[in-house]
Amino acid sequence: MDQMATDRRRDRDALNHGWRPYRFVWEEITREPQMVRGTLLDALALAA
Repeated sequence: MDQMATDRRRDRDALNHGWRPYRFVWEEITREPQMVRGTLLDALALAA
């Protein structure tokens, strides 16, 4: 199984267990940390 298929399977398993996976590429994390932070803070606010 290729990496993309493995990732999608992991995402489905997480969703089935009540988790919401968020995917970021390395460039977003290193070049746009405020966007990543904002996305995660928004997700936490929705979950509260």
